[in-house]
Amino acid sequence: MQLIFGKQEFGFHPDTYYLPEEASELHKRMKMENYEEVYIVKLPNNFCGIGACVVRHPSKIPHKKKVHQEKNKKVIKEDPIIVQKYLTKPYLINGYKFDFRIYVLITSIAPLRIYLYKDGLVRFATEKFSLKDEDLENTFIHLTNFTVNKNGESVTDFPPGCQVNKWTIYQLWEYFKKKGEDPSVFWEAVKDVVIKTVLCAHEKISREVENNSPSFYNNYNLLGLDIFIDENMRPNLLEVNTIPSLFINSISKDIDTNIKGPLVAETLNICGHHISSSVGVKYKQEIINKHLTDSSTKNIGFDHRLYVKTLNAEERKKQEYFMNKYLGTENKDLILDGEKDDDEDDENEKDKEDPLHIYDDEEEEEKISGNCKNNSKEKPEPSILDNLTPCDVRVLINTEDELTQTELYERIFPTIHTKPYLDLMNKPSYYDLLLTAWEEKYLDKPREGLERLLDECIEGKHLIVPESEKRMKTPFKPVSEVAKKGYNVPHIFKDK
Repeated sequence: MQLIFGKQEFGFHPDTYYLPEEASELHKRMKMENYEEVYIVKLPNNFCGIGACVVRHPSKIPHKKKVHQEKNKKVIKEDPIIVQKYLTKPYLINGYKFDFRIYVLITSIAPLRIYLYKDGLVRFATEKFSLKDEDLENTFIHLTNFTVNKNGESVTDFPPGCQVNKWTIYQLWEYFKKKGEDPSVFWEAVKDVVIKTVLCAHEKISREVENNSPSFYNNYNLLGLDIFIDENMRPNLLEVNTIPSLFINSISKDIDTNIKGPLVAETLNICGHHISSSVGVKYKQEIINKHLTDSSTKNIGFDHRLYVKTLNAEERKKQEYFMNKYLGTENKDLILDGEKDDDEDDENEKDKEDPLHIYDDEEEEEKISGNCKNNSKEKPEPSILDNLTPCDVRVLINTEDELTQTELYERIFPTIHTKPYLDLMNKPSYYDLLLTAWEEKYLDKPREGLERLLDECIEGKHLIVPESEKRMKTPFKPVSEVAKKGYNVPHIFKDK
């Protein structure tokens, strides 16, 4: 992304080398720097800072060799190692280096929906910062991982509220305010780093999801991003953890529980797990009596039609029309903002009979060129929000439903301010364009947008799916009784 868009846009990550492939390149750079600059080494398949070290010279970089199996032969190979430029000018609190862990929830990749948890863990090193040669091997100075620092000496001059070496982001914000710093400016920069980090992997993940996931349902990932603050109050991305620890440690129980407990609960609420269809049938009345007393719904179980991705011919026609228009024009705002005036909605009888005919390419070219014989008045460009299709409605419903569950999370993409990020995507999806237009149209009148979706649901449009998708498909086969006997049942369940 740096090569495509420049370091101005994607310069928030320290230069990183992948060894052994890039060893010679790294060695040349270290030599040019007269071995005066500092690098941090991260070993493979390790976590919590285990094995990490800080070096100035390539001779100090550890090598990890392992036996690999290749074509029925055992081969000894050097495992890959990450060597990253060490950020030597940290923002210090009472002389201690720190970083913080933020939690990012991605609930959809097409359309892209990103949520940022408002709180997080601040983690301190347990000895004062130093770059002296004799201090480079001291992990209590350079690493902030809890696993490392819980073994260090007890610190008496951490800011109030710390447990072991942990603090919270909310406490950090209060510290900044007392120092005269505005944390909201820094937090906006963090959001920019988060969105751009996700965009770095967006193209590959989009392709994998498109090829392997036939439904919008249950497609999410919780990430843990480690952010470093430099002396100029700029956020730097250290790494992305695809399986962030949600462990509650006994010696930092209060902070861990207060952050991670609500985090897990709200994550599952936003993702919207449904009662299974079988449970919905078996315990329908009990669930209604306990939780849905004001509901008149007939079916409380999972309805797969709410998440069907498969398009019918008319939906494909609309999506192809707007994607071609968007990718084929320089003024992309016209595609996202164009909308017919209210007094033109009933102008053309053909629009009523076949609302999607306006996306026929040949007819549209005629209108644009001014050769439409039956109209003396030139028609405006159709808007992506005109004539919402069943799949449009499903995506918009899921998007709005997620937002109702946010309290400690904040949705940072899409918002009214994120349209410029579409230019950083290799190819935004049709649904990214749809949500961008939706955010802009209903920013100041969200109730009107919700009422429009409610009307579509009353008509049942959101449940209209192609014939091939009317029955739920399941790739799973029931487990036979014979196989079940072979299960290794945990001891606490053996007598139940």
